[in-house]
Amino acid sequence: RVILAVQDTCFLNFTPHPATRGLGPIGSTAEGTLGLVLHSTLALTTEGTPLGLLDAQGWARDPKQCGKRSSRRARALDEKESRKWLESVRVAQALCAEWEQTQIVAVSDCESDVYDLFALARSLPDGPAVLVRARHDRAVAATPEATNSKRLFAFLRAQPVAGTMQVSVPRRPGQKERIATLEVRYTPVTLRPPAGKASQGPVSVWAVEAREVHPPRRVTPICWRLVTTLPVETAEPAVEKVRWYAQRWRIEEWHRVLKSGCRVEDRQLQTAKRLQRVLALDMIVAWRILWLTKLGRGAETSDLPATEAVSAEEWEILYVYFHGRGPVRGYEPTVREVVGWIGRLGGFLGRKRDGFPGPMVLWRGLHRLHDLVIGVELAAIKKGK
Repeated sequence: RVILAVQDTCFLNFTPHPATRGLGPIGSTAEGTLGLVLHSTLALTTEGTPLGLLDAQGWARDPKQCGKRSSRRARALDEKESRKWLESVRVAQALCAEWEQTQIVAVSDCESDVYDLFALARSLPDGPAVLVRARHDRAVAATPEATNSKRLFAFLRAQPVAGTMQVSVPRRPGQKERIATLEVRYTPVTLRPPAGKASQGPVSVWAVEAREVHPPRRVTPICWRLVTTLPVETAEPAVEKVRWYAQRWRIEEWHRVLKSGCRVEDRQLQTAKRLQRVLALDMIVAWRILWLTKLGRGAETSDLPATEAVSAEEWEILYVYFHGRGPVRGYEPTVREVVGWIGRLGGFLGRKRDGFPGPMVLWRGLHRLHDLVIGVELAAIKKGK
């Protein structure tokens, strides 16, 4: 019913490979770090299951454009990297025509708080909706809800608390994984166009604030201010939008698998174009690993047959490896069992409090499974089968 099209940008550092042609600066200076920019759109269910990639934009920055950040407001949007957010929405717009029964929601972090993005979404009545974390304290036009023109953040803060909710906050350097309790506020609002874009006119959207109460000591409390083109008329859809935004972390996990698992930054090729071709395959591999991670953890997928995730040959080899004998006739394990076996191949111990295998463990396990499959095939060839 709903697909979350989560957008994000990462930078691939190829500075250790100076012989590669066609790279560009990814730092603040032309003489600094060299690499490629990758902007991806990962499709998720509202429960966070990754379905695949909707869009990927990769490019090398022009060294001549470094140091021109101060003049960015004078340049047209088509001349700035900010256009990446709009291009992804246009790709989703084309898919909306094919998936008539599916609502696509473009979800992105505060870097995508570009007025043109809201204006584009509003101009596409049958296209994707947007759900963006606000970065700019934009001017609010006078409406029945806002009788006096004021700023977005103060206007949101003045709204009554509609309810509370809890979200899981993943661990970060120096911080453990935790459960955060959030107060939720929401309101319709009309945003005034920024200076220089008056011709686009005001945009009517909905704003939601999720503010953490009683955070742990020495931890910066969560405060998400979300702007969306979807209607939020009661507390229930407001909480829903916050939960959808919380799934944005999935694409950061995907980036981590892409870099640390697939090790895309270790590729040594002659040109940036060749790197992009290899990257296209690595992106699919990274998606599959993240997908297996979710299948292994999700209660709704625990009873799926193993062949939904691996081939019959692969799960039979895994069974023999861990049991020392072949499976009985008619038996087929579940996806969760197979993911557990792959995790054990990758070093997962599976103790009572260890939880479920993570992406990096599964990446190592899939590598070993691939070697086992090749070994079985070579043994069969040797026996003349």
